[in-house]
Amino acid sequence: MSFKSDYGSEVDLNKFLKKILLSKNGEKFLLHQVNDDVGLVEAPNNDALTWLALSQSKIAWCMKDDDGEFEIQFYEPTIQGLDECIGEVYGRQDEINDLEKFKKEIISLSDEKLKVDKEVILAAVKQNGYALQYADEKLKANKEVILAAVKQDVSALDYVDDSLKNDPDILAIVNKGK
Repeated sequence: MSFKSDYGSEVDLNKFLKKILLSKNGEKFLLHQVNDDVGLVEAPNNDALTWLALSQSKIAWCMKDDDGEFEIQFYEPTIQGLDECIGEVYGRQDEINDLEKFKKEIISLSDEKLKVDKEVILAAVKQNGYALQYADEKLKANKEVILAAVKQDVSALDYVDDSLKNDPDILAIVNKGK
C-alpha cells in the first residue's frame, strides 16, 4: 500500500521533510494565523499563530494563542509524522481555506538545491546527524561534514560514503559514542 496524503504527493512531502530536517532548530514553516477557535482566540486583535518546525530532532507542531501561551506536539521525522503535523497546521489556520493552495505552499517550500549546499548541510548535521541522509552524495564523502554528523549522532554512519566508513577519526568518534 502506498502512502496517501491530503497535503501533497509522497514525492513533494519527502522533499519538504528533507528541507525541514536540514533547517535550523526552530525555523518556522507554514506559519499562519489561527482560526477563531473558542478559548484560543478571544481578543479582538488575533495574534494567535500556528506553524511547524524542527525541534529536538522531531517535527513539532506549534501554536501560540492570543494570550501568548504556547502549545506544542512532537511528531516523528518521517513522512507520516510530517503529514500528521501538516494536518494540525492546516486544521488550525484560518488564512488558506483552499486545500489546493495549501498544497502549492508546501511544494514551494521543497527546494532540492539545499542538499548540495555544504554550509546548509553542515549546520543541519550539527543539530541533527540524521539529516546526513538527505545530503548530496559528494557531501556524504566530505570528512568535515561526516565528522560533524557522527559527533551529533553516531547512527549517521549509516549514510556515510563507503570511502570514509573506516576512517580512523570517524571510527574514534563512533566508538566513543557507543
